[in-house]
Amino acid sequence: MSMVDYEAASQLIFDHPGLIFYRGQPIDDARIGEAEAAVGVVFPPTYRRFLADYGALGFGSEEYYGIRPTGAVTDPSSYAVWLTLDLISSGYLPKEMVIVGQDGMGGEYVLDLRRVAKGTECPVVYWHSGMSEPDDDLEVLGQDFGAFFKHEVERDIKRRMN
Repeated sequence: MSMVDYEAASQLIFDHPGLIFYRGQPIDDARIGEAEAAVGVVFPPTYRRFLADYGALGFGSEEYYGIRPTGAVTDPSSYAVWLTLDLISSGYLPKEMVIVGQDGMGGEYVLDLRRVAKGTECPVVYWHSGMSEPDDDLEVLGQDFGAFFKHEVERDIKRRMN
């Protein structure tokens, strides 16, 4: 259901353009490949689709990290790659994890690519500064990026409607 969830989230975003506060630019496959090579992973299909469609996105109260279409993929403006590499090099984040957002209170929303075979989906988990080594107790925020994205978009729409 991962791509179905992603597409449902995209439709909700299309239906609520007033909640978009930032939209990047679509990213082509070659550029996505550069970002993957820089981090040393293969992004799951739903996150690749997000990058291809949006590049990066601010919707409701959330910012979904991505990459920019120009400049070095390791430049701070390509926040998903830059922040991931920075936190891995500082020992804060394990390899094979990619940051796709933050909660604003010191925690990150992370693709846990340790849990997949190449080219398939992986869960989005919550990582915070108190963690030293990942284990099976990580809070799963979505079974894949599509499920995570849909849940967060729906939550933000409900918040704005109340």
